[in-house]
Amino acid sequence: MCSSDLAADTAMARDVIYCPAGASETGLPDFSNPSCEEVPIWRLDPQKRQIWVKAMVDVSDALFSSEKPLGVFISAKASSEVYLNGQRIGQNGSPASDKHNEIPGRMDAVFLAPRNLLHVGENDIVIRMSSQHGFIRFKTPVHWIALGE
Repeated sequence: MCSSDLAADTAMARDVIYCPAGASETGLPDFSNPSCEEVPIWRLDPQKRQIWVKAMVDVSDALFSSEKPLGVFISAKASSEVYLNGQRIGQNGSPASDKHNEIPGRMDAVFLAPRNLLHVGENDIVIRMSSQHGFIRFKTPVHWIALGE
């Protein structure tokens, strides 16, 4: 697949808002809280902590109208719990604020994005993520958050 095909079939997150996990162990945090910060995706770091992330993706009419199944794709060295427009759609491992309670997730994960939760235009992807089990520290542990075919 060439990059132009990827762009046509995928809505990628670039800048995101993240909040320290102290905001909430369960339930979605208030991303307007002063402790939250907007950063480029490559600056996200869930290593040895738990964070909440809000990514906005712009779903085109072509992507929304596609007959293929759509999914939320996450490539990160982290466990993750994913919400699409406020509705939980799944988890990869089990994020937690400490190593004892976290179940490590896979590096790459995809979650079915039900069409009834999507709309053309901006859509929210909210992720609770942590990476408590790593023994190698990565400079950029979060690589990609996107919605696509």
